[in-house]
Amino acid sequence: MKSNFRLRIEAASLNQVGFREANPIARSRGLACALFASWVAATGPCANWCSADGYVRCWGNNDAGQCVIPSDLGLVRAVAAGGYHTMALTTSGTVRCWGRASEGQCSTPTFAGPVSLIGAGAYHSLARRADGAVFAWGYNYGGACNVPADLGAIVALAGGYQHSVALRADSTVRCWGSNAQGQCAVPISILSVSQIAAGVFNTIALQQNGVVVCWGGNSYGECNVPPDLGTATQIAGNSAHTCVRLADGRVRCWGYNGSGCCDAPANLPPVARVVGGDYHTAALLPNGTVRCWGWNNFGECNVPADIGLWPAVYLDTKGSHNVALVNAPADQDGDGVPDALDNCVTIPNFSQADCDSDGIGDVCEIAAGSQDLNRDGIPDECQCIADLFVDRKVDGADLGVLLGQWGVAAPGTVGDINRDSVVNGADLGILLGAWGPCRN
Repeated sequence: MKSNFRLRIEAASLNQVGFREANPIARSRGLACALFASWVAATGPCANWCSADGYVRCWGNNDAGQCVIPSDLGLVRAVAAGGYHTMALTTSGTVRCWGRASEGQCSTPTFAGPVSLIGAGAYHSLARRADGAVFAWGYNYGGACNVPADLGAIVALAGGYQHSVALRADSTVRCWGSNAQGQCAVPISILSVSQIAAGVFNTIALQQNGVVVCWGGNSYGECNVPPDLGTATQIAGNSAHTCVRLADGRVRCWGYNGSGCCDAPANLPPVARVVGGDYHTAALLPNGTVRCWGWNNFGECNVPADIGLWPAVYLDTKGSHNVALVNAPADQDGDGVPDALDNCVTIPNFSQADCDSDGIGDVCEIAAGSQDLNRDGIPDECQCIADLFVDRKVDGADLGVLLGQWGVAAPGTVGDINRDSVVNGADLGILLGAWGPCRN
């Protein structure tokens, strides 16, 4: 068993939230990974993209490779953040895992069939096969991976440090694993449940009437549900603090408030989802952007600036890293550059070349009428195409070069200014029209 000190630090990596259905499916517009990755620069200590049904974005702590997304991941339907590992469910129903694997949390079993739901604890992983069978693997201290044989049909899974939670199809809650702090002692008075979440040593449930119920460890007041809370629509279990989204979109948190993880910003607009890690809290906004507050030692609150251009549709957090599914941005010309950043929206411009830095791509300027007599894709106004001698002026030296190459021209012949495979009067006219010092 891990030492108490290690337990406190590492066990603070809990916050799997379970919903009545599988994690939302994030549909992309099919942008190819090669084009996308060629344009997007990775930012921060943990920032990756991959070709996916919902592109995967990750930031924060990467000390175990939990944000090193496999290059062959393929299309992704759902993600889940573990303490130091990350899980993904592909559109083919395959479970992938990366990051820390020393407890077996990434030793994905052979399911003999597609998977439809995933969940992650601090050091263990959970999955439901399409036929309803539930699997758990990884760190099994306390029995967190001993799935009850009589579990029945389930619609959501959540993982704690040493316990696992399932929301059954009949809206009841089932818990297994360690019960050292009462985290598996489901209250008999609990009503029909719509969501579940797991903290380090506690469990949270959202009843269908919007009332939040919490049981188990309460060392920092994480189970002291405020009496004036009001109606909640979503819950998040964290290291030692609990957060909810209220019916009006506001965020309310309680419990351990180190680094201000319970202090939602005063200017925070209504949110679509809230999640929390060790000592930070993150919120997904309806416009696809993400806000974060609290502890930031690993960059977990350094939300990549491009999230929003690539709107996030699902967000999960545990420990000190965040993982999101994001939609592909609008890209009318299919050049891999989002319309919001493309300097030529209607014509593919992979390089984003803009020779005069006016914000309009060279290909668009040429299409609009700018001359490109030498057909190199760069407007003539940005270069001195008749300076064959490359001395910043067009004079007799250039004329001599052109006349010396008169006639049929091989590819690359400098005197063939207009690239029509012959050096003739057309090229001579271009040269004479540019006579004198180069003007650009």
